[in-house]
Amino acid sequence: MRRGRAADRADDWGDAYASLSAAAEVFRDAAALDPGSARTLGNWGNALLQLGQVRFEGGASMVELLTTPRSAR
Repeated sequence: MRRGRAADRADDWGDAYASLSAAAEVFRDAAALDPGSARTLGNWGNALLQLGQVRFEGGASMVELLTTPRSAR
């Protein structure tokens, strides 16, 4: 998750998405093994929330890039 958050801050959407997706899968598997673990469930939820933010920010950046004339960039 740390790598995904760092990539998110650096606007490296592809790496952030891949890292956070991998983290979410690991936490999902861990939650299946120990569904009573509040720490695991919290981390899984945080990874999913951050993954949604990466999708939102990445999409917003793409829209901005596509709608801003090259001369204004």
